[in-house]
Amino acid sequence: MHKQGYSFSGLLILTSLLALGCSQGDMPEIGHVSGTVTLDGKPMEGVQVMFEPVDGARSATAMTDAEGKYVLKYNGNTEGTKTGENLVRLISARGATRDDRGRVTDPGKKEAFPPEYNSASTQKVTVEGGENTFDFNVTSK
Repeated sequence: MHKQGYSFSGLLILTSLLALGCSQGDMPEIGHVSGTVTLDGKPMEGVQVMFEPVDGARSATAMTDAEGKYVLKYNGNTEGTKTGENLVRLISARGATRDDRGRVTDPGKKEAFPPEYNSASTQKVTVEGGENTFDFNVTSK
């Protein structure tokens, strides 16, 4: 009985150490990022906001709500993105939706943002550790 106590304790310690080693230790420094997206002064709902670290690290994304607000997600458990310089893309377009017979049920929508905010983005921001707020007040052309 005494041996089982040691075995269970050792297993518990080993499991705890493995869990710690596989969690936050492998992640880069993350800064929490939130903000608002507007187009011509109006909040934009359903916009995909992407922050792409310029060093090629993993991107973070968010979807804006009815008020145009977003909070970036690095992964399923972590809000934010890698600190440092990030390229920003705002994507409002979505393709058509079809039913199982191939009929269009939703025509989708065209991109509302100018190319310098998405496909040919020139928007860069520097994310720091802690809280970051980036509002994008875009005017259409």
